[in-house]
Amino acid sequence: MIDLKDIERFERNFEKKEKECWVWKGGKSHNGYGSFWFKRKQIRSNRFSYMLYKGEIHTGMLVCHHCDNPSCVNPEHLFLGTYKDNIQDALKKGRLVGAVGGKSRLGQPHTLKSRKKMSLSAKGNKRWLGRKHSEETKEKLSNLLKGHVVSDETRKKISEKRKKQTCSEETREKMSIARKQYMADNPEAKQKFCGTQKGKVLKEETKNKISNARKGMKFSEETKRKLSLSHIGKKKTEEEKQRIREKMIMIKKQYWENRRATNA
Repeated sequence: MIDLKDIERFERNFEKKEKECWVWKGGKSHNGYGSFWFKRKQIRSNRFSYMLYKGEIHTGMLVCHHCDNPSCVNPEHLFLGTYKDNIQDALKKGRLVGAVGGKSRLGQPHTLKSRKKMSLSAKGNKRWLGRKHSEETKEKLSNLLKGHVVSDETRKKISEKRKKQTCSEETREKMSIARKQYMADNPEAKQKFCGTQKGKVLKEETKNKISNARKGMKFSEETKRKLSLSHIGKKKTEEEKQRIREKMIMIKKQYWENRRATNA
């Protein structure tokens, strides 16, 4: 059963016009058909429109368009048909050029030579790639078509080549300014970036650089608190541990004394 809420939600996504297409304004698939959530399932908007305004759709039946507009949900433009009916309708209207009928995209019929090449390419034959290519090129193209992954050796070469490419001081400064500007304009991006940096392990050289940079800097109280919290995970000496234990005992005592006083 279709609820009133579903009908209201559905009719919000298009405008009703007499003798014209009711173009779906909601979510669409890659081929232009509208999509609509109904009973926890995503169905095509034209199917829901047929169910709502015309009636039940039997198993194995398609909802086809008279208007050839996949985004249309006008029930007057929709009709039920089988897969065969749909293909025959498309052939009559000339919508299957290049897929059925032996025609190219321009509408011209394929030659025997082009048909043979397409047939060989579909079978995975290397000969269709042409005689102009060298054997090595043919092998590379063939591997690409098969979906072969880049070898580890090639990856290492690419990585080494990238490492050698160094930026000038001027370029680095420009990149730094651009990054700062981007972070200032996008707080969400800044938060995400800071989140990714938290788990990183710094090198000793980097730590020394940060330490030297911090020596001559004046921090606010909030920054000092954050820095002190960042050192929580470090290994502590026995004296520090004992000091923390004593502090915790004092806090607990204070807590229970305050609680007794409030209860009394």
